Amino acid sequence: MKKDLSKPDIKPYKSDNIKKEKFVEVYSRDEVRGNISMTCDVVNISRDTYYRWIDEDEDFRKAVYEAKLKMCDDMEQIAHIVTGK
Repeated sequence: MKKDLSKPDIKPYKSDNIKKEKFVEVYSRDEVRGNISMTCDVVNISRDTYYRWIDEDEDFRKAVYEAKLKMCDDMEQIAHIVTGK
């Protein structure tokens, strides 16, 4: 039986999934605080790769969005503490 070469069976490398998980973890750290360039440098990917993952991987996109929302909540809470309001 011949393999249909018109539709290549392309699956993400396991290392891509590991890097995606690492990206979300690093992205949320206090010392990075959502800086995409810094996070890409730590995870050793290009910004182009990050934006391709955002475009192509709904789970990754949601995980980054959730991390961003949590950071916003944290910053809002800190602002209330600092201003006393």
